Amino acid sequence: MALLSSNSESNGGLSENSSVSGSDSGLSEKSLDERTSDDGGERPGKGGVSSPDTFSKTGTAVPPPVSENDPPSLISFMAIGAVIGGLVIAMALAILCIKKRKRSSQMDSDTTFEPRNMGTDGAVKVILDEARAPVRVGRVHGTGRRSMQQDSFGISDTDDLDSIKRKGILAVVADGMGGLSDGERMSQMVVVKLLQGFDESPDDAIASSTLLGLVGEANDAANEELGDELIGKCGSTVVAVILKNMKLSWISVGDSRIYVYRRGKLIQLNTDHNYGTELDKKAESGEISFEEASQDPQRAALTSFIGIGNLELIDYSEAPIAMEKGDRILLMSDGIYGTIDESEITEIMALPFKKALVAIDRAVCARNKSNQDNYTCVVLEVK
Repeated sequence: MALLSSNSESNGGLSENSSVSGSDSGLSEKSLDERTSDDGGERPGKGGVSSPDTFSKTGTAVPPPVSENDPPSLISFMAIGAVIGGLVIAMALAILCIKKRKRSSQMDSDTTFEPRNMGTDGAVKVILDEARAPVRVGRVHGTGRRSMQQDSFGISDTDDLDSIKRKGILAVVADGMGGLSDGERMSQMVVVKLLQGFDESPDDAIASSTLLGLVGEANDAANEELGDELIGKCGSTVVAVILKNMKLSWISVGDSRIYVYRRGKLIQLNTDHNYGTELDKKAESGEISFEEASQDPQRAALTSFIGIGNLELIDYSEAPIAMEKGDRILLMSDGIYGTIDESEITEIMALPFKKALVAIDRAVCARNKSNQDNYTCVVLEVK
């Protein structure tokens, strides 16, 4: 079964089953003592008449004198029993609290690779780490400061290891744009289209041709869904890879990125399809200054995306890239690389697989940006 996820999270794409983050909220309740005090204490029963001798000058009830020879009353025995019972209950509660703290401490030590108190509960997950599998797969997927999750991601069937060996594994990340609900809907559609198409493709299909066909179909479906009024105004980026027999094929539309981490170096495979890329080319040719290029307010505007209409800009690998054992392939939205730079990502990738995923999430959260975008990173490690 293919993994789909998006927070509608989130926790968190259409991708890997939907993961949704959320924060726990506590429910405050009055204690029994507080509720009792609200009643104003005990009062005489309705219609009760008390003798003046049983009240003090302040109106407080005073018990009658007790003779030394009087036997202990039933009320005295009940009071003693209540005290003993209270002590027993207090001791039991103390024991339960100690046991609960021990269990909590043990849980923390067993799952130290999961982020704690970062505001992104469930953002990190290892999806595939089977000994017989040719690849490890994990993801980081958070909503940031946004009210909705417009990033989506997908991984083809990770349960059927024989299928992975025959036709490879597909990974997809899509970043929606054009309004909250529209962006979420578009990114989910892209991921679903690619996963379904990959599942239906023959085992011996050429990976680059498969990716080109699937992206074209996704764009046609998005254009049809948007209609004439919304084409070019809503859509989604997409980056996707197929890893098969130690060979990597990839495709890209928009400004999401694909990196390969190999022996301490981080290499970006695709080109950002945004106005900033065109501005930088003009600066290199001398048409404008580098300062003008870097300060243009339209730098982030996309020049290609799914749902643009006629899709003219597509980056893809014409020939598969030979992978090496230990290589890591990263697919990420701009919520990652727009928050932490490539040098920090490179340092993080030197960590063991699970710790690297957690470190990416923590690095993003540590920036504490007031406008933090949705952020997604799918990582594949060649074994």
